[in-house]
Amino acid sequence: KPDSITKVPGFSMTATSKDATRLTYHWTLRRGEDTASTGDKQTFSESGLDDGDYAVFVYATDEAGNVSPTNSYSWTIDNVAPDNLKIEGTPAETPFVTTVTEVDLTASATDNVTPEEKIAYTWTFNGLKSSTTALLDTTAQEGTNTAKAVVTDEAGNQSELTRTWVVDTHCPTNLVISGTPGAGAFTNEAVFAYTATAMDDTRLTFHWKFDAGEEVKKNATRYL
Repeated sequence: KPDSITKVPGFSMTATSKDATRLTYHWTLRRGEDTASTGDKQTFSESGLDDGDYAVFVYATDEAGNVSPTNSYSWTIDNVAPDNLKIEGTPAETPFVTTVTEVDLTASATDNVTPEEKIAYTWTFNGLKSSTTALLDTTAQEGTNTAKAVVTDEAGNQSELTRTWVVDTHCPTNLVISGTPGAGAFTNEAVFAYTATAMDDTRLTFHWKFDAGEEVKKNATRYL
């Protein structure tokens, strides 16, 4: 007989009983309000069934016409993967680049058949696996980090969600300013043009300040 919740769209069941005479088995397959009676075989099987709740009922009669008690078995066919999978916690989904090395992530999902408390979670974080709902008290590495949550319902259907981010705790290096006028120069020109360059593993934003004025933040490397 099938598992109580299964992906398999069919079944095969065999009934046994004891009697001094030859027995005849009477099967009934029920799905919701639909009922279908079958022949008198000892083994009953069906295939190509849709998702849903099913029940099989069987009783036996002997050659004298005596009827046994009815036995039954119920199960659910489910081929729908868990839905509404979310990853929440630290680090947040944005920004993509962060200085935060702490990892405290929790996954949640819903399912059309399996109760939430029976949904199974598996995390893979930078190649390491753990079977918990949450990925807690973990430290991210410098550079790219990937956390993947896989959720599995009781039928074995799965959904997955991945969060990727970059940890960068190193300051930009080799900052150089070039342009005109040059450092310490005297000029009668009321304009200037400078370009800043620096080295880093991520995209840089340059923050300029002219004399005692307000700071100006520019994505461009030039301050004109």
